[in-house]
Amino acid sequence: MIKCTECGREVSDRAPSCPHCGCPKPQAVQPQGPAQDTVLWRGNPLMFRGEPNKAFALLILVPLCVLLWAGAFDSALGEDAELGAKLLAVYAVLALPPYVLLWFLKCKSKTLTITSQRTILRRGLLSKNTVEVRHVDVRVVNVAQDILQRLFGTGRLSVGSAGHAGMEISITGIDKPDRAAAMIRERQGR
Repeated sequence: MIKCTECGREVSDRAPSCPHCGCPKPQAVQPQGPAQDTVLWRGNPLMFRGEPNKAFALLILVPLCVLLWAGAFDSALGEDAELGAKLLAVYAVLALPPYVLLWFLKCKSKTLTITSQRTILRRGLLSKNTVEVRHVDVRVVNVAQDILQRLFGTGRLSVGSAGHAGMEISITGIDKPDRAAAMIRERQGR
């Protein structure tokens, strides 16, 4: 069944004319649905550039542990400290790979998607949590960057709406947060 364009009543789509008003070949009135929601940007937090403080700590800690293990500081430390330094090096070498793996999984478990109509934050690997904010409802878009994040072009993006007291979406370590914020602001209130 379709609606006649003249009288608006329902007519069979096989009828040659509307039986109510006689309009030849009644055409279906296409309902206006929502606009197509297209993905504009999708990304995960960056690991090393997203959290440069952790990256610099790892860059210092790994070579230091290797040097301690190799005995580069043995003459300067003395016998008692030498054993402690070797134990610290072993502990760090054993703890670093799981720490880096967990950091990697933490970054991959968060995805920010900006579409033409909404911003979506998905968190979790095994269990999922999704937060969506329609651009029509966006009231606050905030970008925060410390000095190192500014140098590396990363930062924190937060989005809040009228229906929520705080920020509904907040993600740290995304690439070019100003660009993502501009995409949201362009569509804000639409």
